[in-house]
Amino acid sequence: MIGKTELKLLHIAILIVSIFAAGYFLASPDFHKVIEGLNSMGYLGAFIAGLFFSSMFTTVPATVSLFILGNSLNPLIIAPIAAVGAMLADFLIFSIIKYKLAHHYGIFDRLLLWFRERRTVKYIKKHKVLKYSIPAIGAFIIASPLPDELGIAILGASKYNTKHFFIVAFLMNMLGILTITYFGNMFF
Repeated sequence: MIGKTELKLLHIAILIVSIFAAGYFLASPDFHKVIEGLNSMGYLGAFIAGLFFSSMFTTVPATVSLFILGNSLNPLIIAPIAAVGAMLADFLIFSIIKYKLAHHYGIFDRLLLWFRERRTVKYIKKHKVLKYSIPAIGAFIIASPLPDELGIAILGASKYNTKHFFIVAFLMNMLGILTITYFGNMFF
């Protein structure tokens, strides 16, 4: 079993590697070939870019791809197609966080125990604004071009059911992707 220190070091290492990988991809001529390949695929390329829109490892390249695709394709059609891809990737991450990691490592149990000790959970449940604003923060993070893992973890910790998660993930990703592709359409 992985301890707290090892888990923190693993997350820091993943973050550092993803930052360097994103920098490498953006500076690489091969990355431009990938974007051109996605652009030549049309709306299938938008779906593939949507799949990569959710992960912290691939958010930057996917955002750039969607921005450029917004120039050549209709943003109103790109957004729902790419949002389906992003929703599927988000669901995979949601399933891993909610079911695998939470039960295997007891992450949410520790988090809930920490909140209970501070009476935060009782306060949030009684306070109507906080009860609905915590999932709204998670949904906002999913809509933004930030990596979706944090927003998904917030929704998973707030005991969001799968049906509602699909709806929120689709709508929020579509809103974020529509914004990106719209700006791509405006500036090119």
